[in-house]
Amino acid sequence: MFIRNPKDLASGLFLLAVGILLTLQALPLSLWTRAGPEAGFFPLIIGIIIMGFSFILIGCSLGSAPAPRDEKISEAQVKRSAGFYKALSYAILMLAYGLLVERLGFLLVSAALLLLILKWLEKQNWRRTLLVGFSSILSGYFLFKFLLGVPLPAGLLKWW
Repeated sequence: MFIRNPKDLASGLFLLAVGILLTLQALPLSLWTRAGPEAGFFPLIIGIIIMGFSFILIGCSLGSAPAPRDEKISEAQVKRSAGFYKALSYAILMLAYGLLVERLGFLLVSAALLLLILKWLEKQNWRRTLLVGFSSILSGYFLFKFLLGVPLPAGLLKWW
């Protein structure tokens, strides 16, 4: 057996560990009652799904023969490294979102996040950025705030 892509194998093993941990943490919790799903049901299902996809990733990273090596940098390698930096940028933006949403509020931080994602990472024009960004934020706000009754952080816009 040959490892085609060591990074995929490492990612698959990491996700497998996360799925196992999540599943083991969910098992002692109540899964189902007559009223419906309990606290352990969704973590258990998510853990099983993560484990399933990790097995697929591990399987795809293994093969029977080594792939031919080309010493020149291919276009696929350039795209892969660009994809890594894009994914890293998304992760940093999500972390910043999580840290700032309580202080500055859902509306401001979500608008800034979507503006950065659509304009900087996805390279959309201003018209599409503003249209998609603000319609998404406002529809999400009204959905969670008024239809579902979920309290969202007001932050700097406490008066609104």
